[in-house]
Amino acid sequence: KKSVGFTVHYRNVAAGKRSAVETLVAGFARRSSKSCTVARGRKCCEFLPPCAMTKKKVIASLVCFAPCRNVLFIGDDYSDYEAIVAATAKKNFTGAMVESGETRFFGVKTIKRRALFPFIRKWLQRHA
Repeated sequence: KKSVGFTVHYRNVAAGKRSAVETLVAGFARRSSKSCTVARGRKCCEFLPPCAMTKKKVIASLVCFAPCRNVLFIGDDYSDYEAIVAATAKKNFTGAMVESGETRFFGVKTIKRRALFPFIRKWLQRHA
């Protein structure tokens, strides 16, 4: 039996109506007979089956099962933010969010878009 998932993009929805779209998708997840989750992205919501590999799960697995490797993860949306928050306590993990006028992230390092490549270069030099 195949699992099903879908994503609702709402880039052209007025800012005041975005939460209504997210509420609708969350309602689908609650009514599902399986334990599905809703993952928020930048101007999108994903309806995910329980077996879906999210960024949060992948990053958590990577930093836990490869503790001798350094992991750099840079994101720009809510699912990236959730992955960074979940892995931040690990010593072999560095995470940062690219600053955006569309999204606000608290409690994690943020980088201006123009400073992204110097940040990566410096990280690579420290971990080479």
